[in-house]
Amino acid sequence: MTRWVGFGLLVLLTIAASAWLYLRREPPGPARLLLASLRAAALAIVLLLLFDPLLPAGAGGARQRGPHLLLDASASMSLPVSATDSSTRWEAALGEVARRGGSLLLFGDRVRPGDPDSLRSVLPGDGRSQLLPALRAAAEAGAERVTVITDGGLEAANSIPAWLARLGLGVEWVRVGERLGGLSIPDVGAPAWAEAGTPIELRVTVAAQPPAADSATLVVRQAGRTLLRQALAAPPPGRSAEVHLPVQPEAPADGGFVQLEVALEPGDVLAADDRRVVSVFVSAEPTGVTLVSLAPDQEPRFLLPVLARALGVPVLGFLRTATGWVRMGTGQQAGERVTEGAVSRAVGRAELLVVQGPGADQPEWLARALAARAGLLILAPGSGPGLTLPVEVGAPVEGDWFLGSRVPPSPLAPQLADALSADLPPLTALRAARVSPEAWAPLLVTRGRAGEPRPALVAGEAGGRRWAMALGEGYWRWAFQGGDARELYERLWSAVGGWLLAGGVSGGASLRPVERVVARGAGSRWVAPGVHLDSLRLRLVAASGETALDTVLRAPQRDTLEAPVVAPGGYRFTARGYGAQQQLDGEGELTVESWTPELARPAAELSALRPAGRVTDGGSERGLRRPLHALALPYVLLLLLLAAEWILRRRWGLR
Repeated sequence: MTRWVGFGLLVLLTIAASAWLYLRREPPGPARLLLASLRAAALAIVLLLLFDPLLPAGAGGARQRGPHLLLDASASMSLPVSATDSSTRWEAALGEVARRGGSLLLFGDRVRPGDPDSLRSVLPGDGRSQLLPALRAAAEAGAERVTVITDGGLEAANSIPAWLARLGLGVEWVRVGERLGGLSIPDVGAPAWAEAGTPIELRVTVAAQPPAADSATLVVRQAGRTLLRQALAAPPPGRSAEVHLPVQPEAPADGGFVQLEVALEPGDVLAADDRRVVSVFVSAEPTGVTLVSLAPDQEPRFLLPVLARALGVPVLGFLRTATGWVRMGTGQQAGERVTEGAVSRAVGRAELLVVQGPGADQPEWLARALAARAGLLILAPGSGPGLTLPVEVGAPVEGDWFLGSRVPPSPLAPQLADALSADLPPLTALRAARVSPEAWAPLLVTRGRAGEPRPALVAGEAGGRRWAMALGEGYWRWAFQGGDARELYERLWSAVGGWLLAGGVSGGASLRPVERVVARGAGSRWVAPGVHLDSLRLRLVAASGETALDTVLRAPQRDTLEAPVVAPGGYRFTARGYGAQQQLDGEGELTVESWTPELARPAAELSALRPAGRVTDGGSERGLRRPLHALALPYVLLLLLLAAEWILRRRWGLR
């Protein structure tokens, strides 16, 4: 009731505004009240469309045009019908479609029309079961009753009865498939990297749904070789348990990524959730990125995961606190206290060293690393021993330092040119700097959006050593804001890190997938840190030798390219990227998982999902309704009113 009181007040306001405009602001002329009435009526129809009331289904000539079938196309429809029937739920659903006939909508990740004659060539693989958008689409198309064919694993099932009543839809449920139950592996956790010869710990979550076995065996394999077999007592039905598995992966000759398979044996009828894969970087002496913060603030929190995602090498982070050193990151080791010796060893192995706040109180071992490291990124620089770079910095000047709209020439310009945005938080301080002529600045800032542009970051290369120095403070505010600001933050530090590692052993200017284990139904993503790619030639070959994908990806206005979705399985990839006067190659293993959370979604009790109001099979009850915006009549009236006002104004000499 309150909603329509508000609507009435808004209509009165539009009438008053139209009358005031024509009687007070327009020159005198014939039939001004008529023109004001036409304007008010048009605005009232616009308001009515915004409020979008539900009308009786017979209004506007809305009639049922044959039965509407809504078919579930989620991944769970590819499962067997039952433990004793190996035919799939999809095949059973297609039989129901052929028997019933009529117009068809598929639902899952999205709603799309379906052709019953071509469904045999369609494989259900959507990662979600969203029925509500399909119900709304059917109601707006004039349906009064629908038939939903599904296995029952629906999202937001509790809200379906209210929506059926609101839309005035009758529904017939057709369930295909029985509850399969069994044991599953919904999650596997592993460290990002491991040192050859040193065991690592896998954290495996095992869940049970009735009916399930009382026990099973967890098996860990690498390239078909069994690393571990461990007996497991199954958790109670409907519960899950975490199991810790110590394994020692075998390192490739020169170090690199290995894939570990965790499987339940014996498997059950729902085989897709009995096997998971994780990727771990293993080498004789793990190298990569080490971040050391002597003056911690918010920057390391945002910078560390960006470098990890972009560079694809082991990334370690350490903070110096008043009581000692603390490890950064995620997982069980986050917040763990470590010795200064452990930090020193990590710094000594790093290809890229990131140091925040170096100064006179820095440890001696860090000063030696600053003087010798081939790849070096300095944040919040001070003065201290070991910082022998061709740049002199002054004290920080606080204020609002806004990013300029121009990207100066630099090796990073192609990655940053289209990412600048006027809606960026300012840096909170900036250091003046005198640099050598060989150095360059990828970003410029001005104080208060006025004055002379100054570099926010400088970088250079000399004697095979690459370095970069951040002169500003508060870059993390870009990431915190999200949107375009976060994209610029990620692009900036991904490009800087990739350029610094371009001459490294494990990092380098390499072409690689962002994730080496890809979720089912998702396309693989590809990056080349520090290099702006124009295109990418990608080939995926399955274990059988069959080519699953052979395509060329064109680079969008972003630094990540996304490949088409491929079927679950293990692949060998070969990729070649083309950039400005540069060509990059990459090869390795890529796995598309068979498991998806959609497989574990509990089935709803379909008989309870009935409209809250009274709906009969006749399809013409007074309770059946259709939203106003789905009718053509209000749009026709709106166009007629606007056209009539425009014609009369011109005929009577009004602009």
